[in-house]
Amino acid sequence: MTIPHRDTVLIISSELDIDTTVDAIKTQCALDNTQFIYLLEDLLEKADATLKARDDVYLVRDFAVHQEVEATFERIAAHHTVTRAVPSDEFALYIAAWANDRWQLPGIDYDTALRFRDKKRMKAIAQQAGIATAREITPDDISSGCIPFPIIMKPRSLAGSVGARVLHDVSALDALALDRQDDYRDMDEKQFFLETYNPNTIYHLDAIVIDKALSFLSVGEYQGKPIDFLREEALGSLNETDDDISRVWRPFVEAIVEAFEAPDGVYHIEAFKNDDDHVELLEIAYRPGGGPIVELLQEAHGVDLRRLHVALQMGLMRSLAPHASKGGYGWIMFPKRHMSRRDLYVSHIDIPPADELPSLVSHSVLSPGELASGEFFCHSDCLATFVFHGDRQQVMLDQQRVYRTFKAALTSKRPAVH
Repeated sequence: MTIPHRDTVLIISSELDIDTTVDAIKTQCALDNTQFIYLLEDLLEKADATLKARDDVYLVRDFAVHQEVEATFERIAAHHTVTRAVPSDEFALYIAAWANDRWQLPGIDYDTALRFRDKKRMKAIAQQAGIATAREITPDDISSGCIPFPIIMKPRSLAGSVGARVLHDVSALDALALDRQDDYRDMDEKQFFLETYNPNTIYHLDAIVIDKALSFLSVGEYQGKPIDFLREEALGSLNETDDDISRVWRPFVEAIVEAFEAPDGVYHIEAFKNDDDHVELLEIAYRPGGGPIVELLQEAHGVDLRRLHVALQMGLMRSLAPHASKGGYGWIMFPKRHMSRRDLYVSHIDIPPADELPSLVSHSVLSPGELASGEFFCHSDCLATFVFHGDRQQVMLDQQRVYRTFKAALTSKRPAVH
């Protein structure tokens, strides 16, 4: 039976708690006559009995298993007439395009999804617009032996540096079974491509687009490299100054927004910059940034990226009024032991007293007995996270102290917790 509503919006997400964001939007925008239903990916099988019992929630184990997604679309169509499909994150983007194509709905289509999912397509769009980006290493380059080592191998569609590797010589390349097929396959962890390696500092650019124009931009300089977080090295960030954003980053991001014909929503962009302020696009994602970025920008500028990303796709907002930060903001994450071949548990973690870090806004630390190893899933799944906001010099001092004093004692035997 079809449920009578003026609008039935299908929210597609790999975040099991996305309904809290939608509830806030419903309250803010008085969407009493709009029904929301959810297609959620439960990759780690963490959905509880309450969520599984809800008749507005449809769970799939893995968005990459398209037969499972198609069967779930059939179940949804048997009970609802969907009028809009909205993705909340990167992994939901291709699935939303599929839903829109299946039911002939407005919103994200396949072409738009591929712009922000297929890293080879990103590179081509950027280069056509004159935006610097790494050069792809082609099969002809491999055959001719003209390869400028080191190079980087990365999946065409995954995220969070998962599957990316730096290759230093031809012997590493000879050991790979590269897929030469050019057709994009979403979420295929075996579909790699090669590109030149850039050793310069990486920056994350978190942007909001409204009416196809850049409305908000925050830029942070990574302390460390995202690819090394998976190799058990800490990762942090410190914001760029307003002058650097105006002089270097805003023109760069405005060119990206135009080149990619960016629809309204939130973007997480990564780019390189050298000492001469030459910038090079690494990649662009149509989603809020991961780790503590959402919390940080809510604190520093009063913008809720998760809420805005969904609301903007639904056409519910036409303006934005962020407030000025206190001058400095940043974060630090300490990774779990993702390379360990055995289970490790927290014995204890040493951190500085919170009252001795004036710019510390929040922090979370695993408790004794909690699992401290395992396969990487997302940046939020870590040993500890610290978020800072205040005087920029103080933020820098507090970050340095946390890096210097953080210590995690781990054990293979799960300690008793009293």
